[in-house]
Amino acid sequence: MVQSSNNLILLLLGILVAIALGFVMHLLASILLPLIIALLLSNLFSPIMLYFKKRKFPAFIGLLMVLLVFGLMVSVLGLLIYSSIASFVDGIRIYQPKLTQLVVDMEYQLRQILGNFDMRIEDIPWQDALSVSSVADSVTSGVGSFLHFLTNTFIVILYMMFILATSGQLTQKVKSAFQPGYANAMAGIIENIDKQVRQYLFVKTLMSLLMGIVTSVILWLIGLDFPIMWGFIAFLLNYIPNVGGTIATALPVILAILQFDNWVQPILVLTLPLAAHMIIGNVLEPRIMANSLDLSAVLVLISLIFWGWLWGIGGMILAVPLTATIKIIFENIVPLHPLSILMSGEIPLKEEVLDKIEEQLEPISLKS
Repeated sequence: MVQSSNNLILLLLGILVAIALGFVMHLLASILLPLIIALLLSNLFSPIMLYFKKRKFPAFIGLLMVLLVFGLMVSVLGLLIYSSIASFVDGIRIYQPKLTQLVVDMEYQLRQILGNFDMRIEDIPWQDALSVSSVADSVTSGVGSFLHFLTNTFIVILYMMFILATSGQLTQKVKSAFQPGYANAMAGIIENIDKQVRQYLFVKTLMSLLMGIVTSVILWLIGLDFPIMWGFIAFLLNYIPNVGGTIATALPVILAILQFDNWVQPILVLTLPLAAHMIIGNVLEPRIMANSLDLSAVLVLISLIFWGWLWGIGGMILAVPLTATIKIIFENIVPLHPLSILMSGEIPLKEEVLDKIEEQLEPISLKS
């Protein structure tokens, strides 16, 4: 009775600690979000640092190379974003008359339908509510926060440089701090986690980039305006499973309806990127990624809600990478291995679980 009471108290305390931790993380979003992005980026760029360290180059040489590569990527990306948004703001206003006429027709049809049921609706300024100019103004105001984006980028780079400067030191410290058997086991776990997280981030980023390029090319061939912008949106939203792909394929359809006078192009705008998303996400990505993470669909939904509430759109984009990283950590630590199974979408075979645990314990058992 006393034991069950203690367990209940521990459970309630754990819930309270989790709530308090979530609240603190929500308050510190402006600090923690750049730090998490820097940690993920550092994992991707760490092979460059390790390459120069193994060849006895000074640390600043590796940091300089990482900075040049990252700066080039950010510059190209920033140029594409700026040019796409500028062309979008300049060109979107030409669709105002067609959108207004479309809204008028919809309002007329709605009044006809409600009239059949002896119902009436008050006059609503639909044209103002769905004004393209208001959309353009919103985008323009978003461009005004570009300085905020640059500030956050500088903070991310600063964090990343400090993290990369200590690349490879953790395993060496572990080997120096513990007995050889346990040190080798712990170092192996750290290296395995680092390798799996890097593989996941690299493959996911590569597939998202491929999805963005394919989307841009498809929409350009169809003749839809602003294909680069839609491709960039597809690149970002590809990190959000299921929901992101749906949004990325649905948004261009709205513009296609306004731009074209028939339904052929809008249907192509919807179906072709959707087919590309299905092929890349469900066929190509699992084949390239050697160890499929197999996250539970319910867990993915919960993580999207949690990280989205915690850090907004940025949290939703990072939700699955963060959840996948946590699962990889759980998989490589024997006491936490049951949690990784609970996070899986499929139930692994008992023999596979025992083999993995035995493999992780082997360095310790040999030494002891």
